[in-house]
Amino acid sequence: MTTLPAKDDAHLIDVSGRKFHPAWLRYSCPCARCRHPESFQKISDLSTRPELPVAAHVELDTEANELRVDWSEQPAHRSHYPLDWLLLHSAGEQRADDLDHTVRWDARTLRARGVRWHEADACGPDGGPWLDDLRSVGFALLTGLTPHGLERLLTGLAPVFHTEYGRQADVKAVPGAEDLAETESALPAHTDYPYKVTGPLTQFCYYAENRATGGEFFLVDGFKALDDFRRDHPHWFDLLVSTPVEFEQVYTSWRYLYRVRRPVVTLDARGAVKAIHLGHSHAWAWDIEPELCGEFYRAYHGLVRQLGEDRYRWAHRFAGGECAVFRNDRILHGRNAFDPRTGVRHLITAYVPWQQLESRIRFHKERRFYFSPHERK
Repeated sequence: MTTLPAKDDAHLIDVSGRKFHPAWLRYSCPCARCRHPESFQKISDLSTRPELPVAAHVELDTEANELRVDWSEQPAHRSHYPLDWLLLHSAGEQRADDLDHTVRWDARTLRARGVRWHEADACGPDGGPWLDDLRSVGFALLTGLTPHGLERLLTGLAPVFHTEYGRQADVKAVPGAEDLAETESALPAHTDYPYKVTGPLTQFCYYAENRATGGEFFLVDGFKALDDFRRDHPHWFDLLVSTPVEFEQVYTSWRYLYRVRRPVVTLDARGAVKAIHLGHSHAWAWDIEPELCGEFYRAYHGLVRQLGEDRYRWAHRFAGGECAVFRNDRILHGRNAFDPRTGVRHLITAYVPWQQLESRIRFHKERRFYFSPHERK
């Protein structure tokens, strides 16, 4: 056990090369006096104190794997911090953890890596190889799935995101279609719901039956395509990031006219691509300054052409019982035209907020910090 010299609030505390400010440590105290022991929500309020906390005594106990801090306050207070928890939450580490271990791909690199299919019965909501694929390449492929199995998986990830069609949507070619997906037409690479404010979604495309000729389904890694587009056309990329435009959808049956104004590409705080919102069939009369219009359309059309190139596309003719699960803000999808006269093509779609899958993965990764060993089972 090492006793570290007392620090005032102008100095940082060094733990295994990571720096921690006393105010951050005191504010983050995990004890039952500072956080509710069952909900784990913060119950201490340090904003009532005029001065920042001061550490009176600091001990680093490597055998017990914890940092202990006695604070200069009344009543006396001692904080215990597990070292692996500290290192996980040191500045920059939590943000890096949220990168989802992304592996960008195009058709060539995906072929070299290999595409994995997962037996649906082995896929659950609490982790496993299918979620590893979803986090890394942005999609997972399931086989042997039944309607009951789809419902079981969705229930485990609940709540499910409901659309106008309900908890799930049956997608078939029908007369009087209110969406191009309900026709036999080809659909270019797109993300669903660019005209709605939904937050990132995990999309399930499950083929209950597929006997129609044509209709091959394909996926595109929008992050990889945008990285290349940014490298080759930086000015166009910046226009797509900085210029919001409208996407819309008319639903006659429900009497809705959805319209959302947003940029095609959004970036995170680090300047990396965070999401792509692109549904060409939902692009209509965009409100763009006339002086900017020509160059913006060059940028937009350039991206649409690039996303349509075979070098970015993984295509497959899905059979009944097969399902593609993917991140709707990263992976674009589409299909070739098909002939409904040659057989039934019945696709079932469903959505779960992506944050729920992230949260489930994070829960299992960090539950040791919240529960005793017998409670973790």
